[in-house]
Amino acid sequence: MKFKDLSKDHQQFLIDCINMNIDQHADNEGIGNIEYPSLNEYEIFFDNYDEDYIIGEYGYPTSIHEDYHNKYSIEFDESNKVILNVFEYDYNDEY
Repeated sequence: MKFKDLSKDHQQFLIDCINMNIDQHADNEGIGNIEYPSLNEYEIFFDNYDEDYIIGEYGYPTSIHEDYHNKYSIEFDESNKVILNVFEYDYNDEY
């Protein structure tokens, strides 16, 4: 299922997880007062990053491609708005 098809609690769980990474990245870069992505931007990000979700055995959403989901980077524009970039997983990286 796509991100928008997850329950609101499951969507928030995924958003909270990426926000922890965003906060850590901002701290490492010395950036304060960041502007987080909108719900629509999160939806686009998660649909591109993990593509499809299932609810795992512990009740949390997980990618159907658990070992091979896409890669992402976190950047900030000049006004400290978060930019989430997704890169396709390259199976050749494994070798």
